[in-house]
Amino acid sequence: FHQLPQTEVVSLDIKNHFFAGYTHAELDWSKPVHGIFTDFKGDGMQLGKLIQRLVQAQEQYVFVGNPPPFNGGWHFSAVNDFEHPWEQKRLDASWQNIRIWHRVNYVPTVAEDGAPALTPAEAFDPNQKDKGALKLHEGFRLTTLYFVGGLMPHTLNATVMADNAPGNLVVARHWELGVNFATMGHGLDVL
Repeated sequence: FHQLPQTEVVSLDIKNHFFAGYTHAELDWSKPVHGIFTDFKGDGMQLGKLIQRLVQAQEQYVFVGNPPPFNGGWHFSAVNDFEHPWEQKRLDASWQNIRIWHRVNYVPTVAEDGAPALTPAEAFDPNQKDKGALKLHEGFRLTTLYFVGGLMPHTLNATVMADNAPGNLVVARHWELGVNFATMGHGLDVL
């Protein structure tokens, strides 16, 4: 491909920022806990700016999704959004060329009785998905659900939100509990 006239070679100095979120044991559920739904190749700029604001406000946040069985369980974001470069150029230049790495803290699951639940990543067993599942209720729910789109938003839908997958049920239960929702980035209209 390098020899084709249509190929443009771009060199970037990429910085990697790692955010682990909070583990189940670290959280104080008497205070707000924000959930960030994202997957591979979410928009790194949008994701980074959101996390930066949560950290500066000393808010608790967790990443919700499917834990990958590689990279030590870390997901990575897209670097710059090449589908909409003109939009991204207008945003904060300090977030250009940064890859955000994040680790899933909670996995959307269902309890043994089929109720929507979240399972702490450290307790999640892909062969026994209801093991360690914590049912959602007024005292155990996320305060805000953030959905981060980006270069490949369909991975979020395909891996977490598809059909009546547990992610879909977890979001619907949060809706019933009256939590706040926010979407960021493009491609989330399919949610």
